[in-house]
Amino acid sequence: LRQYQLEGIAWLRFLHTLRLNGALCDSMGLGKTLQALICVAISHDVVHHAAPDSKPVSIVVCPSTLVRHWIAEINRFFKSDDPVFFPLELSGSSTSRRAVWEKGLVFCNIIVTSYSVLRSDIRMLASQSYHYCVLDEGHLLKNPKTETAKASRQLRSKHRLLLSGTPVQNHVHELWAVFDFLMPNFLGSSVFFSEKYARTISKGQAPGASVREISEGIEKLKTLHQQVLPFILRREKQQVLRELPSKLVTQIEVPMSDLQRRLYTDFCSFADVQQSLRALDRAAKDDLGDRCLEQAGRSSLQALLFLRLLSTHPWLVRSAIPVASEISDNDWLRFDTSGKIRALADLLRELSIFTDDLSAADNDSSLLYCEDDHTKCLIFAQFIQSLDVVEKLLFKPHIPSLKYLRLDGRVPARRRYAIAEEFNRNDEIKVLLLTTRVGGLGLNLTGADTVIFLEHDFNPFADLQAMDRVHRIGQKKAVCVYRLVLVDSIDQRIMKLQEKKLAMSEAIVNADNSTMFSMGTDRLLDIFTMRSDQE
Repeated sequence: LRQYQLEGIAWLRFLHTLRLNGALCDSMGLGKTLQALICVAISHDVVHHAAPDSKPVSIVVCPSTLVRHWIAEINRFFKSDDPVFFPLELSGSSTSRRAVWEKGLVFCNIIVTSYSVLRSDIRMLASQSYHYCVLDEGHLLKNPKTETAKASRQLRSKHRLLLSGTPVQNHVHELWAVFDFLMPNFLGSSVFFSEKYARTISKGQAPGASVREISEGIEKLKTLHQQVLPFILRREKQQVLRELPSKLVTQIEVPMSDLQRRLYTDFCSFADVQQSLRALDRAAKDDLGDRCLEQAGRSSLQALLFLRLLSTHPWLVRSAIPVASEISDNDWLRFDTSGKIRALADLLRELSIFTDDLSAADNDSSLLYCEDDHTKCLIFAQFIQSLDVVEKLLFKPHIPSLKYLRLDGRVPARRRYAIAEEFNRNDEIKVLLLTTRVGGLGLNLTGADTVIFLEHDFNPFADLQAMDRVHRIGQKKAVCVYRLVLVDSIDQRIMKLQEKKLAMSEAIVNADNSTMFSMGTDRLLDIFTMRSDQE
């Protein structure tokens, strides 16, 4: 264990002895899984020694992609003649899950399952009382009205632990949702939290806020930060991993192709599209964030989706364009009809991902090629269709000898871990195509040293998590991240929205949360005394 991991376990044990719960929010790739498992193992051991006949059982709930990862980590770190954990993987069909539950509950002491199973089998899972309940990627509880959040609150356990690299992603109210699971009523009711914190903070960050509103918003944000400080531990990689190679993020501004500019300009001339873009601009300016987009209506969201797909390649919106028949099939199917795909091809060439077989759209074979230097690359997109375009219009016709794998929503959850391992292990596989939502959670992809974003998420933390599949413990090379941003397009608006959300998160969880000495753990009794006095 590294020193910061020992400190993390000590912090978890400290909260445990006080019967309090917390959120371990280390930056992605710092070993939150291992720290959580050791904390649970120590607690199981203490209970067993105090009462030898007792059999504590804990549960881990995570995204379906990570179930096999948790099982693998348990088997990797806790192998011995006297096993610490007897894991039970709860996945598969409803019938098989029930059979595994009935047989496995007798011998297991840690259950690993997914959020989808939690929702489906909540009655069965809630029938058992747990020692520890660990929620991985716990920011998924950000909306307390979802079935996932409701089901998680029904799990009965003595201790609760939430793991997330990004505890607050969009709104300050997400912090209330996190603590509603960890320690209900610690931040009061939802209405109380809105009145005491959220509204004032939102007013202070809104465009045109007065000096007084800005000042009051800052003070409320500071008060909230101090209130939750002892219960959220977060360390950044640059703080604790001096030996970790550097990560360089480069934003590449890409010009539109002539066809893209023509179609984009025509579509943006409609009044409803302009209204949709104004809603997106507003989201980038004030604390309403995604709520502006959610309230914009289905037609507005469809308009934004159209612009995002068009920014990747015109082929993706062909069926929705009235003048599609006026454009030749040759123009639709050329990879360089898209500024982004053309830039992607140039970037892959510069990175030496391929060696000798990329031909230009007009079959020009006069290109110069570099020698292979063992660079391996992840290419992230938001949409499965976008990966289809890369595969069908670029890879297959122009780089036929390129060996690559693909990881998206079409791949069954049980196969995703194996695909990630195959990519890391096989040096002949140069590229892994992924969707951000499937490939950006929990997987270790340190076999790559380059990350390319073809598209960008409204949520900046989805992109950051995707980057950190590569930039994490085990990485030996410097990591290069390239973000392809189409000029004069919706891409630039999304990047502004990301900047706003990152600033909000940093105000609530920052360097003060990095050690027990800076977290104000000595004030815990004062916090609860103050609350009881107020009540």
